[in-house]
Amino acid sequence: MATPTIKQLLNGVKDKTNRKFEDGKTFTMPSDNLDMSNVTEADLNEFINMIGYIETKNKDISQAEAAKGLRGEGIFQFESGPEGGGYTAINRAKNKLPSNVTADWLGRLRDDARNNNKSSFNAMEKLNEEDQKYLMAATVLLQDPKALINFSNASTLKEKKEILVDDYWAPTHWGGASTYGKHIDPSTKKPFTDPQTFYNWKTNKVKKDLKGVKGTMNSGNTIYNYKPLYDYDDTSQVMNSIFNDDFNLDDFA
Repeated sequence: MATPTIKQLLNGVKDKTNRKFEDGKTFTMPSDNLDMSNVTEADLNEFINMIGYIETKNKDISQAEAAKGLRGEGIFQFESGPEGGGYTAINRAKNKLPSNVTADWLGRLRDDARNNNKSSFNAMEKLNEEDQKYLMAATVLLQDPKALINFSNASTLKEKKEILVDDYWAPTHWGGASTYGKHIDPSTKKPFTDPQTFYNWKTNKVKKDLKGVKGTMNSGNTIYNYKPLYDYDDTSQVMNSIFNDDFNLDDFA
């Protein structure tokens, strides 16, 4: 089928009666033993939109990726290069999604990457933005749906951001702690000397950068980009932000 909408994808994963591949074989999904009833289309949209904001401010760009000498491609920086994250994502989606929410291009692009491009897949080159969002949503649902469930049950935007970074983005999507020696520790002005210290600094920095970001709800099947809620240097905007439900004095410490 053509690219499913985020709503169709989520409903297809929730529907436990639909567990057949295109060849008719049955299977189970990571979410089958979890309660996904409270997860909404808006939750999944918001979750992947926040990942996109962390990676590229939701811009469809290509960047050098230091971890493996590869490049991050597209909104979510799926790695290109042999056996990179881009190929892993389309291969996983093709192999593990129910047939009724499997985009028709998954098999074609996966086979092309495998047969003609040394299992390298460039998401920015091959997919438009909506297709990239579908692939990221499928990745979340197939990798760690528990993080998405916790995210959907969070009561504040601040809590959602902490769950996203600690439970999903850092351990599952980022994978950059191994590059610690290539980054300067602001406290010492020298390269980081161990991965854990760099990991802690990086995740705290990501959370801090996300503090001034307000998640917008989706309309229909459209995923809107995150926009800055306020500028910390603009006193009037800071005062106006008091009327938002996620206001926290710690944000301005």
